[in-house]
Amino acid sequence: MKYRIHYIGIDPGKSNGSIVVIDNRGKIVSMTKMPVAEYDQWETIKDADRNCDESWAMIEKINPGFHGIHKSAAAKLYGNYLAMRAFLTAAAISFEEVSPVIWQRAMGIEKRRKSESSTEWKNRIKGKAIQLYPSSNIGQQKITLATCDALLIATHLARLNSYD
Repeated sequence: MKYRIHYIGIDPGKSNGSIVVIDNRGKIVSMTKMPVAEYDQWETIKDADRNCDESWAMIEKINPGFHGIHKSAAAKLYGNYLAMRAFLTAAAISFEEVSPVIWQRAMGIEKRRKSESSTEWKNRIKGKAIQLYPSSNIGQQKITLATCDALLIATHLARLNSYD
């Protein structure tokens, strides 16, 4: 049996965050919209580490001094980020942080244009994810605006660490 690695991409977003797992064969293992309850977040991280020989994670780095969003939304976003770091540590999953600019550039996504709305920007990212995973349905799941960032983060991590 071939050695199996899970690459976990985490977008800790408040409402559009997610946790996506791909394996070292390029197959999507799971795509989960960021659970609201911390216990469910913990269970999702533990599930990501099952049925594999090794797991690595990459989490989008969040700046605690976020500008442009309401304080309560920024607090929830940063709380998800810190919780994910703690859960990865507790599960003994090695992880690294990545800024949005780094993973987006690595995945060939051009900077957001000044004339581009938030929806247009997210649809462009989703389009890139669908281009890379055209037959990505997992049962009833599909790549969504909520899961596309985490999928591309996981893909970026896999590309950085592929050695098979």
